[in-house]
Amino acid sequence: MIRRPPRSTLSSSSAASDVYKRQEYGKPIRTTMRFWLLSALTAACTATLPPGDHTITIRAVNDTIIHIPPGATSQLPVLLALHGLGENYPDNFQHQVHLDAAADKHGFATVYPLGSISTFGSGVTGHTWDGGKCCFSRQDDLSFLRRVVNRTFELVDADRSRVYSVGFSAGGVMSHAVACQAADLFAAVVSVDGPIEVRGECEPGRPVPVLHFHGTLDPVFPFHGAIFNGATQTIASWRQTDKCVGAPTESNLHPLIEASISPNCSGGAEVQLVSIKGGLHAWPPARMTPEEYMWTFLSRWALPH
Repeated sequence: MIRRPPRSTLSSSSAASDVYKRQEYGKPIRTTMRFWLLSALTAACTATLPPGDHTITIRAVNDTIIHIPPGATSQLPVLLALHGLGENYPDNFQHQVHLDAAADKHGFATVYPLGSISTFGSGVTGHTWDGGKCCFSRQDDLSFLRRVVNRTFELVDADRSRVYSVGFSAGGVMSHAVACQAADLFAAVVSVDGPIEVRGECEPGRPVPVLHFHGTLDPVFPFHGAIFNGATQTIASWRQTDKCVGAPTESNLHPLIEASISPNCSGGAEVQLVSIKGGLHAWPPARMTPEEYMWTFLSRWALPH
């Protein structure tokens, strides 16, 4: 785990602080009476979070980081950032991408939850997400993410109509899953190199705007699919689900970066594919400032009232 400067932990007493200090990320919670007492006191004493990073416990000890931008006031949009398979503890992924910088600029909260332990054990393949037919977990990560969002609502003065998900690899697979199965909670989603792999049909309660990035030479999830779906199948699935009509609009965003946009979808939704020519299994290149591009897309959407 990357060591970072101390961040706040939500506790109501010095005893509770000691609990957090003694534990590492991701260890299962022991449901002792002392723990539940501390949890109750924490909930009772917690006010709206100030700017900065805050570590909270939901499914496992210190398994979620909430970043509040400076100058935050009220009705903050909330962006969940979902790591990929591996030793991607929340602060690792947080510091590998630049979503916090976008949050500080545009005024939204970023939330970094820790995925479920991989089928092969955290010591071998770390943590992942059960996004469907991929990726080495059968735990109920959908319910966990609902708990993450609900706890965030308790701690942050949030705009509940503007909750989004961004995920990389297995986290991207999970982003597609929440779009299919939790469209009542997530207004729009972004996936990077993580295809749609839900079990059964994708049947959201409304059309969901989707932005998908994919490297054309991705060896993990090949662009046109292999063992799992690729970008081709993912976009075709969402065009069908969102009832998009007409040919996509093609544009060059940067050298070797192309966008294919389907804007004519049911309910005003949009399905967009950004192809990284020659790109591997990686976060989009910095030259396109991907976090800014993601937020420009996401910020256009809110849940219908």
